[in-house]
Amino acid sequence: MVELQKNEGVLLINLGSPKELSKKSVRQYLRVFLSDDNVVDLPKFLQQFILRLFILPFRPKNTLEVKNQVLRKHYINSKKMKLIKSM
Repeated sequence: MVELQKNEGVLLINLGSPKELSKKSVRQYLRVFLSDDNVVDLPKFLQQFILRLFILPFRPKNTLEVKNQVLRKHYINSKKMKLIKSM
């Protein structure tokens, strides 16, 4: 765990998200987001090489699988809560 000095902090911000939960939409979002020079500080050629060869072919599918697991768990928990409240 990282220890912060007295005058240091952590800033969490949302830099956007895909328009919908589909491989195409996630791929498009990642392509735009990770092509931003302010997000990935590498020479453009290297940035695009890594993005197109290692990230875009695999990451959208993995992202969707994780999101679906989270949504499924949330859905099941909300159904349980509705059932308990109705008893």
